[in-house]
Amino acid sequence: MPFGFFQTVEILTHCMQKWLQFGALIGTISTTLLNFIPPDDVRGLIAASLFTLAALLAIAYAAIIFVYRSYKLR
Repeated sequence: MPFGFFQTVEILTHCMQKWLQFGALIGTISTTLLNFIPPDDVRGLIAASLFTLAALLAIAYAAIIFVYRSYKLR
């Protein structure tokens, strides 16, 4: 295999790792919000839900980009 192939794979995994780290950070923020808000705080629950959704979208985006680019490498 040519050297350029390995560089491309390394760049691909680096890009995916950044999105996964971002998703984990946003997921941590949503978990922290859920732990420290009172149960009857509707705004806090909505904010935590939106942060959770953003984290799931970032992780899904990383997975989709990884699959798309790995098919493009073939």
